[in-house]
Amino acid sequence: MYNVMALQERGDTIVICEGELDAIVLGMADVKAVAVAGVTQWKPHFPRMLRGFSNVIVVADNDKKDDGSNPGQDLAHRIVESIPRARNVLLPDGMDVNEYYLAAGPEALRTRLGIHV
Repeated sequence: MYNVMALQERGDTIVICEGELDAIVLGMADVKAVAVAGVTQWKPHFPRMLRGFSNVIVVADNDKKDDGSNPGQDLAHRIVESIPRARNVLLPDGMDVNEYYLAAGPEALRTRLGIHV
C-alpha cells in the first residue's frame, strides 16, 4: 500500500485508489488517500489497516478492455467486498483519478467523491 502515512492523519474518511500517481493527485486535491500499486496487489491484511475509518471511498480506474473486462472495477469490487463500510465511486469510462482531475479540477473531483473540504 502506498502512502500509509495518510492512515495516521486525523479524520474518519480515507480514499483507496489504484496507482501511486492517483494517490499523489488526490493529495493535491486535499483528499487523504492511499493507493494499491495495481489491480492484483490488494492484500488480505489491508482491511485491518483501514479499521479506524468509518468512511472508506474506493476510486479505481474505469478502464474497459477490448475483451469486456474492467480490471480497475474488478479491484474496486474486491475492496468493497472486504471492507463492508466501503463504497465505490465510478469515474467516467476510460478515466482514472489523474485524468479526471486534469479534465474537471480538484473541486469537481472532491464533489464526485462526496468529500467537502
